[in-house]
Amino acid sequence: MPVSLSLVLVLAQPDEPHPFPREQLTTYEALSRRLDAGDRTAKAEAKAFLEANPGNPRSHYLVGVALLLAGDTGLGRQELELALEMGIRPAKRRGGLLAILAKAWIPDDKLRAYAYATEALRLLPERTDLLRLLAQLDLEYNFAAARPKFEEIARRSPDDGDVQAELAILRWKLGDHPGAMDAVRRATSLGVTRPFFSTLESMDRRERWSKAGVIGLAVALVLLWVGLGLIALAGSLLSRTELGALADVKSRLDTGVRTAQE
Repeated sequence: MPVSLSLVLVLAQPDEPHPFPREQLTTYEALSRRLDAGDRTAKAEAKAFLEANPGNPRSHYLVGVALLLAGDTGLGRQELELALEMGIRPAKRRGGLLAILAKAWIPDDKLRAYAYATEALRLLPERTDLLRLLAQLDLEYNFAAARPKFEEIARRSPDDGDVQAELAILRWKLGDHPGAMDAVRRATSLGVTRPFFSTLESMDRRERWSKAGVIGLAVALVLLWVGLGLIALAGSLLSRTELGALADVKSRLDTGVRTAQE
């Protein structure tokens, strides 16, 4: 009994959990390239492909992306979520689908978008765009949680002045003013400027002058108290000396002994 073509393809591609027959695979790859390039006219062909391969989550994935590109966001998200429910794999493909879903949900449900992006980043930790997406969403819901994400983005992209600019305002608002000014200097050295840089620099100068004034006042007060303490101590010693001298004079007078000075 001859082995079916589908079985041959499965054996030839053991890492592919959702294979297509050879003639369908060619169509799938051509549609994928068009969608990756942003082709907005592939919706009809993607639907035709789904009709020919209804049980494959990759077919729903194609239709979902085609619908999103054509502007049909609601149905596009439904098709992509159906592909998730059908167990689309491997991890890289699933993570990519989750990333698309996260971006598609941002206008209507940022919390759902955050959940999808978090799972996508878990599967694709190298995707800096997902890290940035989560950091931007954190700015709306958990400001402090955005900082470590932006710090990691800056570590991955040391020549990205825009990230340094974002870090500057984030650190300043979180109270790390020296860190904010360091980010301003880094951004400026990379050729990036923002209108708020001058504001931060002015506030930083006033803050440093204010701190210097407080320190100077504190030093002056310390010196004043020390001086007053020394004066009081000297006065006390002088009083004791004078009293001792007077007692000695009285003793000499009582005994009839007098000195020329007395």
